[in-house]
Amino acid sequence: ILVFTIYLSYVASITMNLTGIFRGLFHFTWFKNCIPLYGIIEILRHGDLLVITRNILGNIILFIPFGLIAPLLSRSNRYLFRIASVSVGFSFIIELTQGLTWRGGDVDDILLNTAGGVIGYCIYIFMQRRSRSIKYNFLATNDIDYVNR
Repeated sequence: ILVFTIYLSYVASITMNLTGIFRGLFHFTWFKNCIPLYGIIEILRHGDLLVITRNILGNIILFIPFGLIAPLLSRSNRYLFRIASVSVGFSFIIELTQGLTWRGGDVDDILLNTAGGVIGYCIYIFMQRRSRSIKYNFLATNDIDYVNR
């Protein structure tokens, strides 16, 4: 739980500029991009490598730990649909909060964050299956050695 709290604090520090909230209250931006994939396509078409890395890969990488940690916190989070839903919800809250600031929200960020959460969950499943395989192989090897003694 401590690791997840530290992670959430890190996400909040990156995604929310709290000093901009006061500016945002008088200049409401809400969502600067409401068309799914439009911003991603424009970045890929006109952006340089730094913009692509920071925006697209940054949003995906930011949520990979979410997909890794959430299944460890609750058994109900051990399903792909559940992780995707929680990632969408968490990302939507972030984007709404950014809508209150000068940054504004972006629907593409929700898509990219959800992709990151799902990738993190897939890594979790891979690691879980791998650890079971290693544990099974270890037990099988030790049982054979034990029988041969």
